[in-house]
Amino acid sequence: MSLVIRHKKSSYLNFMEALNLNLESQLNIYNQAVLKRSAAISLLSKELDSANSKDFIIMFEIQGEFDGFLIAQLSAQENIEYSSDHFHSLFVESINILGGKLLTNLDQNFDLLCTLSPPRQLSSFDSINNSKYKFKLKTNYELITLNNTYDCNLIFVGNEKILKEV
Repeated sequence: MSLVIRHKKSSYLNFMEALNLNLESQLNIYNQAVLKRSAAISLLSKELDSANSKDFIIMFEIQGEFDGFLIAQLSAQENIEYSSDHFHSLFVESINILGGKLLTNLDQNFDLLCTLSPPRQLSSFDSINNSKYKFKLKTNYELITLNNTYDCNLIFVGNEKILKEV
């Protein structure tokens, strides 16, 4: 399975390569936190694992020339900061900024137009595993705040259609 798009300045790339090239490696979030990429994109060949009931999961719908979801999962940790409203807002805004920058980069480099919906909180991956979208990619980020570092899974779920005529 390979989604193919044409890069404006070079040859054809698959979508996984395009994400690797266009995802920010590090992103400052209002001097309150930093998102730092800690893994390359990899293909997931199975359903998403069950989430811990204390995990914090948000989903953005992606619509346009690529349809699917951007999902961020923050694993539960025993920490007061994690449970605060301020921390949840910081996490959601961080992923929103990262997703927006990614879509901007894909538009500028590949003429791939997509929009990002407002976030929704999920309690499980059931709706994702039961969706029509079967193409799944995953990477990891660290959310580094003033007090702690948190591991965050970033998952792209989407369609398998060709994005651009090649």
